[in-house]
Amino acid sequence: MFIRFMIAIVVIAIAAPFFIPGPNGTPIFTLDMFNFDKPSVSMPDINLGSGSDEPAANQTLYRYQDEAGNWHFTDQLPTEGGAEIIEVSDTNLMDAPPPPPPRVEREPEISASPLTAITGGAEVMEEAQAVQEMLDGRLEDMDQSLNDIR
Repeated sequence: MFIRFMIAIVVIAIAAPFFIPGPNGTPIFTLDMFNFDKPSVSMPDINLGSGSDEPAANQTLYRYQDEAGNWHFTDQLPTEGGAEIIEVSDTNLMDAPPPPPPRVEREPEISASPLTAITGGAEVMEEAQAVQEMLDGRLEDMDQSLNDIR
């Protein structure tokens, strides 16, 4: 019942601004306020370099906004007034860093000698016993903690 009540409150809170009149007598929110159209931008094909080692020449671009509010970028001086001049230089152009050298993965060295397996076996067993003792100790500590809580 409480959840239904909370959902009803949220729905009322979201819908109320569409019905409550604002200072000018119209609702505070209208669906027209939620116009999510993005302005369109037209970009010309701009060649900032020829791909050679020689630096590209500085270019001049023009930016202007038409009557509909759309921004246009061009390399030709527009007939409409109020165009901004944008200078494009090769100052910030740089070559990409070289790729890292390829990784060479080495094969793990495995000894085929049976003596290595026999002599190393005792050390492995000791380490395994130490790990088992550590785990047993932790289990005892957890059991003791649970018993203290009860």
